[in-house]
Amino acid sequence: MRKPQLIAIAIFLAIGGLLPLVGSVSQHKTEDILASRGVHVHGIVQVAGIETDTDSDGSSSRSYYLEVSYHPSNYTTRQKFYVTRSAYESHPFHSVVEVIFDPVDPRVAILGGDLNNSTSTKSLIIGLALWAASIAAGIWALLMHRSEAVFELDEAVARAKRGQ
Repeated sequence: MRKPQLIAIAIFLAIGGLLPLVGSVSQHKTEDILASRGVHVHGIVQVAGIETDTDSDGSSSRSYYLEVSYHPSNYTTRQKFYVTRSAYESHPFHSVVEVIFDPVDPRVAILGGDLNNSTSTKSLIIGLALWAASIAAGIWALLMHRSEAVFELDEAVARAKRGQ
């Protein structure tokens, strides 16, 4: 692989790693707000569903979600939460779940327990892994370029010795 290709890969991985890192910081902030001042209420599962996404190569992935209605104060709101497969399987229509919401903005909410599909820790791990891969690709590109330069220098020295 040539140096420009490796540098492009390193840049791509670095940018790809930045997105989960930024997302994890934002999600962690939300989790902290809800942990410190969140209001705990019971919500009712209105829909337990599966979304299937098919890639261009034909592979598909499933996302599980629960649409939950809950009462922040004197009204009812309904929100879709992406959950783990086991949470989806154990919480059918009309089952009760815990919802933790921000009293300042009740649309900012998470499900209680380990029902949520994503956490800031998972996003942070993914982001750090992509950043590590980008650093490794960058170092490899530099080492490959250096070894090519050393090889060219050795060839130049050998040619000079033959020419003398």
